[in-house]
Amino acid sequence: MQFSEAHRWNPGSFTNPEWGWRDEVIRPFRDVLVPTSVPCRASEHADGHPPLVTIRFDGSIERRDADPTSIKGRLFLARASDLVYSKIDVRNGAIGVVPPELPLIAVTSEYPVHRVRGERADVAYVRLVVRSSAMRREIQSRISGASGRKRIMPADLLDIHAPFPTLATQRVIVEHAHRSVAALSEKQEAAARVIDEASVAFLHALGLKAPEETPRRQIMIRKWSNTDRWGVDYNQRVDSGGASVDGAYPTVRLGDVIADLENGWSPQCLKRPAEVGEWGVLKLGAVSFGQYNDNENKALPKHLSPIPRYEVRPGDVLISRANIPRLVGACALVVETQERLILCDKIFRVVPKEKPEILGAFIAEVLKIPQVRFQIESACTGTSPTMQNITKPALLDLRFPLPTLDVQERLVGMITDARTRADAMRADAQQRHDQAMQEVDAMILGTMPVPKV
Repeated sequence: MQFSEAHRWNPGSFTNPEWGWRDEVIRPFRDVLVPTSVPCRASEHADGHPPLVTIRFDGSIERRDADPTSIKGRLFLARASDLVYSKIDVRNGAIGVVPPELPLIAVTSEYPVHRVRGERADVAYVRLVVRSSAMRREIQSRISGASGRKRIMPADLLDIHAPFPTLATQRVIVEHAHRSVAALSEKQEAAARVIDEASVAFLHALGLKAPEETPRRQIMIRKWSNTDRWGVDYNQRVDSGGASVDGAYPTVRLGDVIADLENGWSPQCLKRPAEVGEWGVLKLGAVSFGQYNDNENKALPKHLSPIPRYEVRPGDVLISRANIPRLVGACALVVETQERLILCDKIFRVVPKEKPEILGAFIAEVLKIPQVRFQIESACTGTSPTMQNITKPALLDLRFPLPTLDVQERLVGMITDARTRADAMRADAQQRHDQAMQEVDAMILGTMPVPKV
């Protein structure tokens, strides 16, 4: 292109989207967005300071656990249905519309706020447009600044052009997206029910039942001799029978049926994951959610020699020793794993007996049942709300019903089958949703016709 036509040092800015719409439908965002700058003064709000928020890279906006009074600099108000974005992270997708459940929020000057002109654009349509592939390319072409601090300024965003057909046409596109989201949610809920039903069947097969939610009593009287731990919630759960593991099979301690729990290593690692051929050390996330994820690791520096006996192998049963409270004691069976990964010091590995009385897969399942989770959570130590621990003796003392090996195998097979079916349902639903959203993107671009209004 001619130098006289260039207005920015960015090759991406030399091209414009080839919209499939009539020219009169293509408008700059300044025609549909109104910049707002309303100062936030805590004294003017009877319910206290409006909450701060986080704008995630998927465009979702969530309440942030931070004290607004601790923020240096001025704060500004944004209301539900306003468009908000991060000047720095908008290139990564941090742009979205404030949801109805957040009627009033506070943001810093790094988060420009815009009101959507309802007579020209449907708010839900604007949300789709700013998440579209064409919009992402346009934003990338307008970022400026030094490496690591690149941003897009409000005037540049308002200068971006996009299709804004009639409100009726916009709402047809929105409805297409909403139907897909609803279908995905329905399928995900159905998959969750498959897992829940299998979990209840697992409990019943052990002769146990799911704990019932009971109203919290205002007064509790119990004998001192029957009280082994402080805590109202703990003792009410014990009194209600919801903590009992007396079922259809003999009750054992974990320490009775395994040889030991082995702790891992804690070297100073690199901040990136291990590459092919490198050694890595597992992170907490490798077992946090009850399923083994070998991508959760950090590379071991080359000057450190790995300890081979700590290498994770298929068949290992791993238990989280330290984590946030609800994930302490999370347990996962390693079915397959990449090589050269080492156990970290915040994860225990089960050392089985020479003559097994219990399947590794059964341990991974039985540590998930409510009665055992209650024991784990009751045994956690630590004062931090974000990191607690459980000791080896506490884990070895966990009690649960133990059926014979053939029954264990049957119960594990039932749970595994349910998870396989649920995963297939989720994958199919996600594929259909992705296809529908590609159609929405094509409708916005104008390469796919919008269904008749």
